[in-house]
Amino acid sequence: MNKRSPSRRSPSVFFLASLGSARAVQRFGTRALTLSLVAQAVGFGLTVTSVQNGSPTPALISGRLIAGLGYGIGLPSLIKIVIGGMGSRHAGLASGMVITVLRISAALGVAIIGGVFYSALGGHDDAHAHAFSTGLYCNITVLLLTALLSLALGRSKTAIAADATAACRN
Repeated sequence: MNKRSPSRRSPSVFFLASLGSARAVQRFGTRALTLSLVAQAVGFGLTVTSVQNGSPTPALISGRLIAGLGYGIGLPSLIKIVIGGMGSRHAGLASGMVITVLRISAALGVAIIGGVFYSALGGHDDAHAHAFSTGLYCNITVLLLTALLSLALGRSKTAIAADATAACRN
């Protein structure tokens, strides 16, 4: 893969999307998380389609870009929503808890999806493509379940913006 390859743009999309995450939270409130989770699921779905159909370039690149967009909006939005809902007195505690939960969930995710991947490897002609697709299907399922759960977040975009403004003043 050369340095100008379109598939290398995914980190750029993540970076640029993360810069726009504050605006997404202002506009959509907690629904920014829901939208980012759905975007990640759609991106992974395109990636699975590409791998299963054996046509890696267009769908794979599109999938990576859409998943990067969703992740770029989702991660900073999650942190902003959680910490923005805390008083300035507890912001450090909330920040530590968010980072701890993210690290534990990342470790568990790697272990669980890795286990699924290696379990799915055996017995197929296209073993690696099958195992990769199976792992991504698990990720898509978790993303969509989390998106459904995120709909239960009751804070409006006005309440989040007011909390963030108050935190900046303190």
